[in-house]
Amino acid sequence: MDKASTPGKMRTGCRRLLLSRRPSDRQIAMRQTKTSQNRVNRLDSVVKPLFHPAVADITVQGILHALSDPVRVRIFVELSAAECPKNCTAFENLGDAPLPKSSLSQQFKILREAGLIRSERKGVELHNRTRCAEIEDKFGPMINAIIEAYKIEGIGSKS
Repeated sequence: MDKASTPGKMRTGCRRLLLSRRPSDRQIAMRQTKTSQNRVNRLDSVVKPLFHPAVADITVQGILHALSDPVRVRIFVELSAAECPKNCTAFENLGDAPLPKSSLSQQFKILREAGLIRSERKGVELHNRTRCAEIEDKFGPMINAIIEAYKIEGIGSKS
């Protein structure tokens, strides 16, 4: 009988091979957290909550700043005309050249923090709608007058 066919030697060799290929406890834990169920749960604790000011905290200065950029005015006008909430990608081709998503996200953040729009998380997307009905009592026709002034100048409408 040669050494390779000895039952004791073969088992020991296979056992060493199996032990060396066995994943560590850390690797097993990482695999468990990569399932879709756990990924969603981990994201809930990582994702920052969105800031929406109360109507009492919305200021004229914040609205004027938010509507000082023609891109943000176009976004706001299109959101006000929309029947349902829209996400960021609906506005990629807003101007002459396509806007990067990072720039659009920043524009939406400024509009949201000024109190002009409300964003709701739906999976990985943010669905945006205007808060005109909520802020109409406090600011009256001011927002409409700003938008009309942009339209007269030809900036607020899509060219």
